[in-house]
Amino acid sequence: MKRNLLLFGALAGVVFFVTVYVLAAYVPGYSHVSETVSEIGEIGSPIAKTFQIAMLAVNLCVVLFAAGLLHLARDNNLSGVPAFFVAWFGLVDIGTNIFPSPHPLHNVFGLALTVGYLAPLVMAIAWRRHDVVRSIVVVSWLVAALVFASIFLNISPAFNRGLYPLEYYGIVQRSAFVLIYGWFAWLGLWGLSISRRPIRDDLSQTSISAS
Repeated sequence: MKRNLLLFGALAGVVFFVTVYVLAAYVPGYSHVSETVSEIGEIGSPIAKTFQIAMLAVNLCVVLFAAGLLHLARDNNLSGVPAFFVAWFGLVDIGTNIFPSPHPLHNVFGLALTVGYLAPLVMAIAWRRHDVVRSIVVVSWLVAALVFASIFLNISPAFNRGLYPLEYYGIVQRSAFVLIYGWFAWLGLWGLSISRRPIRDDLSQTSISAS
């Protein structure tokens, strides 16, 4: 059933983090604290192909989750725009995995991925007028603020290398992943929990009460 597509939000996060922390063990001397996720599957890595396949599976999960989110929105008279930002994240990230670091296109797709990170902000704005989804709006505002802070810290070495010790860059980069995949998981499970009772019914009751 289409509502079960929402489960792929949580599955995307599980597969991502299992891939990162399991496969990193096969890269000699790899540090989660100082090195980026891309370095696990970079060109020449002993597990490059395995990492690439696993991450493409993550991308597929994100796209399927976006489809489930779009169905949820349409079934409940909510804006479907946030689902397209989630889909963008999954589709563009395919590029970063097809062209692993240090391929020149890896960073091009990486920069384009920033648009996908706007999904929580877009949802907070698009769904803000619906009282019955207030919880997701509040969480999305919070996640959006934290994502912007994380993105700032991620790009800060380009203009201020002294903002924080660069030996912790791996942790800084992971903060963005934790936020966006955590949001996918929470949103998917939240959507699944309410999909049995369409929000539009609540909206109709709210309108009747107000009148």
